[in-house]
Amino acid sequence: TGSFEPHYLELPRELLILSMKTHQKYFAVTDGEGKLLNHFVTVSNTAARDLSVVARGNERVLRARLSDASFFFVEDQKISLEEHAEELKRVVFQSKLGTSWEKMERFRAIAGELAQKLCPASAPTVDRIAHLCKADLCTKMVYEFPELQGIVGRQYALRAGVPALVADSIRDHYLPVQAGGDLPPSAEADCVSIADKIDTIAGCFGVGLIPSGSADPYALRRQTIGILRIITEKGYRLSLDWLIDSALEKLAPKLTRPREEVRRDLRDFVRGRLEVILTEAGYAPDIVSAVLEAGFDDAVDARARVAAIEAFKAGGNFADLAGAFKRAANILKKVGSAGVVDEKLFKEKAEADLWKAYNEVHASMDDAIAAGDYAGLFAQAARLRVFVDAFFDGVMVMAEDEALKNNRVALLANITAIFAKVADFTKIAGA
Repeated sequence: TGSFEPHYLELPRELLILSMKTHQKYFAVTDGEGKLLNHFVTVSNTAARDLSVVARGNERVLRARLSDASFFFVEDQKISLEEHAEELKRVVFQSKLGTSWEKMERFRAIAGELAQKLCPASAPTVDRIAHLCKADLCTKMVYEFPELQGIVGRQYALRAGVPALVADSIRDHYLPVQAGGDLPPSAEADCVSIADKIDTIAGCFGVGLIPSGSADPYALRRQTIGILRIITEKGYRLSLDWLIDSALEKLAPKLTRPREEVRRDLRDFVRGRLEVILTEAGYAPDIVSAVLEAGFDDAVDARARVAAIEAFKAGGNFADLAGAFKRAANILKKVGSAGVVDEKLFKEKAEADLWKAYNEVHASMDDAIAAGDYAGLFAQAARLRVFVDAFFDGVMVMAEDEALKNNRVALLANITAIFAKVADFTKIAGA
């Protein structure tokens, strides 16, 4: 065991633990309440004659490191965080994407737009967080201990009298930092976290730095999953298309690829990460794929659709109902576009009955989709199934009469259009 001077306990807890645990492989020591003490434990694989000599040697090494840290800690605070932020103008973020200051200004603008959607009353707070959250990158402390980015900024902000929410968010906007890690605890930090991450992702895609295989030097997969986790787990009804477009708009002068091409690649990349999140949550891959094929702009709604289909499938009535609509969708894929239904062209009772049943329930089904009531949607859909079955049993869709065929195809198109908003049932096994 060894110890260090108590006055070093004034340094940030995270710095002390980092210095001991990561740099020196020492165990930090706390009291019964978790308060850090000025002691450490280290392990030697050599049987020493005098353990006090070993202790003193380790104390000397740690003291030198903590002395440097203490010097940086004092020197950094001689200028304000705002002044440190100004130094970002001299730091290159990425050669094609400009300086860290330019990056900060871009995601600061996105964060402001997000604040108007998620926490309008806190827009000024979000703006200040975005302005200051990268300032500590220019400090001596973070230069020496890069693992402490955000943590150092929070400590300096608190000591400068910055409101606790702003200071905490300087640290928290980096979250989540690993798979399954903690999310930012506040909406304000969420805004800055999402904005910072989407700027990095869109910027890298915009200049051709796209992950391939296991190579992902800018951690774009992790950052995309972070955005999606914040949105889905916090229940934010954000448009992913809007978020991508907002980032690309700010990045316009930096793009080296056609904007629509970048947008398409970004959407595919985001979809892939959302698919990973949902399948890792335990949902069936075929259902996840079917739902995302129908749309994933609202990630919260996409997850709700997946959950609803899983629940409906578990209820035992799924196969017959989904099978009927899958059959209709398959016909439409072969035939192509359809026109308007003309009741005067109905020849069989089954097609008239189906059209009548559809008109009785489609408005309430659309309402159920708009409200996210997918259990209610499937309850209404169950009323249609018997009419769809009767239609397929008694009606030849691909009639020789072109007008008759087109009318029947149009009828099926109306039926399947409702479900196309929920999922592509042709992709679901067992339908």
